[in-house]
Amino acid sequence: GKPEGYGDKIAKDYVSNRYHKVGDEFQEDWDYSGALEDMELLYNIGHTIANERTFPNWFEGNEFRSIRDESRKGK
Repeated sequence: GKPEGYGDKIAKDYVSNRYHKVGDEFQEDWDYSGALEDMELLYNIGHTIANERTFPNWFEGNEFRSIRDESRKGK
């Protein structure tokens, strides 16, 4: 729930006014909710993959498919 451009505005202010300066310290008001959402997403992806019988693979004809298939032999 932040306004459009909020992240860019905060990042520019930090780099311009505090990065590698006296004020470059942890701030209690920093919002880590986006990082938490990212971690939840990545956990859910890993959990889903770990509980599947098959593992994701490249689509047929993709240049990386043969490399992936070769790396999975014997597993």
